[in-house]
Amino acid sequence: MHSMTPAIGPGSFFAPFCYAAGMGTSEHAVQAEHAARLDLAVALGGRARAIAMQHFDPAGIAADDKADGSPVTVADRAIEEMLRAAIEREFPNDGVVGEEFGERPSRSGFTWVIDPIDGTRAFARGIPIFSTLLAVMEDDRAVVGYASMPAWGESVYAARGGGAWWVTSPGAPPRPARVSEERELSRSLVETVQPHGFLEVGEFAAFERLARAVWRTRGWNDAYAYILGATGRVDAAVDVSLKIWDIAPFSVIIEEAGGVLSGWRGEVSPIPRQRVLMSNGHLHSALCRVLGGV
Repeated sequence: MHSMTPAIGPGSFFAPFCYAAGMGTSEHAVQAEHAARLDLAVALGGRARAIAMQHFDPAGIAADDKADGSPVTVADRAIEEMLRAAIEREFPNDGVVGEEFGERPSRSGFTWVIDPIDGTRAFARGIPIFSTLLAVMEDDRAVVGYASMPAWGESVYAARGGGAWWVTSPGAPPRPARVSEERELSRSLVETVQPHGFLEVGEFAAFERLARAVWRTRGWNDAYAYILGATGRVDAAVDVSLKIWDIAPFSVIIEEAGGVLSGWRGEVSPIPRQRVLMSNGHLHSALCRVLGGV
């Protein structure tokens, strides 16, 4: 098993933390389990990108409506089928939860969470702001996260204890991903779900408070918001209603990049999904107060 060649460089690019001084044998084993799965996630991300770009057309492609009203394309299905087959081959005892094909229970304690194309509406309309998202959960905690922007070959990824890493373009070496250092709310750039998203859940007053409190809000939402946050290009991001596959990778990526991901009241467990706040950490308490109307 675990025969797939890592996407970047020879061997695991997490060797430094797998063999950190003072780490016990059991800790080595745990970190090695995480690193092996991250290696696979990064390699699979490259394969997913190839499939996505094979189908992507700036003029748009056909999409079907699922039972819940959300769209699905041939690319969503093809990517998830590829990911599931590879995971089953490399880690046959790991569970899988995917947006398109449901759940396979875990026998190892590890479960992969898959969103083959996050931003299917954009993808189907020929808009290049879509992502592939992968996470590995150990019990209820994400230990590996991977997020990519296939249209321009950018990705961020992390395993717990190994820092977060950023590949800026195809073939570029990974560099550390770090959140911003902004400490003043009035100078902060905050990514938000579109205003109608706040309206739909009865939280438009929170959006108005936020817009008045910060320097600027922007609407590069879906996964791109969190990729921008993890790499310090925005200072925070606010969301209102997510699925587990939308947010699980970022619960480890953002933390390893030095930031905080929580609910609007600061709650971090379980992984927040209904009222989500990501920040560089310096702004977090102030943003919680703004969103909560305190």
